[in-house]
Amino acid sequence: MDETEAIAQMKAGNIAALRTLMEMYQVQAVQAAALITQNRAAAEDIVQNAFLRSYERAELFDPSRPFRPWFLRMMINDALKAAARQRRHISLDAQDDGCRVQKPYSSGFVVGIVVLPNVLGLMCR
Repeated sequence: MDETEAIAQMKAGNIAALRTLMEMYQVQAVQAAALITQNRAAAEDIVQNAFLRSYERAELFDPSRPFRPWFLRMMINDALKAAARQRRHISLDAQDDGCRVQKPYSSGFVVGIVVLPNVLGLMCR
């Protein structure tokens, strides 16, 4: 089955046609997503979700245009969003480099707080 036939069947509700498109574009899509996210497992999840979304939104696809750019743009947008979420998520445990500041609380207890060097500059040196 070629791309045009697979898309026509997918638009008709045949999810089995998605397999043809996956075989054509999955490797390239996972490689692109992995380059963006720097995480192979996340890239595979993103591509899988993008294929499912392409099936769900098949009626929006213009069959006179190629499928590859439409699909890859959708997948790349998802990968960029995932990479941005990943950058915003900073684990304080992973940043523990021995630099701690003692902060007293009103109850009189002193709690160690990790100081992120990229935020406080030279305080940790």
